Amino acid sequence: MARASDYVKAWTSEPLTTLVRRLREYKKPIIDDFVDIYHNPKDFDKLRNSLADLKSTPARISELSALQSRILKDLHEPKNKEIKQAFDEVLNFFEAMGQDVKLAIVDSDYLKEYFYSAVMNNYQLARKYIEYTEYRLGSRATWCNLVYLAQTWEKENVPPVIPRVCIRPLVLTEHDIEDCNVKQPHLLDQLGWHPAPGARS
Repeated sequence: MARASDYVKAWTSEPLTTLVRRLREYKKPIIDDFVDIYHNPKDFDKLRNSLADLKSTPARISELSALQSRILKDLHEPKNKEIKQAFDEVLNFFEAMGQDVKLAIVDSDYLKEYFYSAVMNNYQLARKYIEYTEYRLGSRATWCNLVYLAQTWEKENVPPVIPRVCIRPLVLTEHDIEDCNVKQPHLLDQLGWHPAPGARS
């Protein structure tokens, strides 16, 4: 278990925190172009892969393919050299994690609880880049353990869930949401939730 926690420590320390922040800034506007509602309010109570909906229908799979193609193209443009380096480092991090999971050196359930969305999202976004790199190097072994990790977790079809104790009555109100300029002013109605007694309305 200690070895698994080392991955969490590394993920939340430099240089990975800077690399992950750089990738997040790069990916957000691209994802927003392809996904109408990136965080579906109906999935608020679920801890899940946020790109899973892009594999739910043929049309959504086509959207994901276009998204992957755009990222593949971007990563080969000279202006995105730092983004490519950041992607490579993050993929290498998950490659090492996948090797340890495959060899049962670390607790897969522990890592899955913390890294599920990060692994699945980065794998889905970078899949064509990974496959192109394999093609260019002439080896399907490139990032093979990352592929193993993502495919294994996905095929298990048991994403981590939020403990029931965390799904508690809201004190957050629709008024609070409007004050924060959230673009979903009727979030509570969509969710079928009601403010806790005595909460501001």
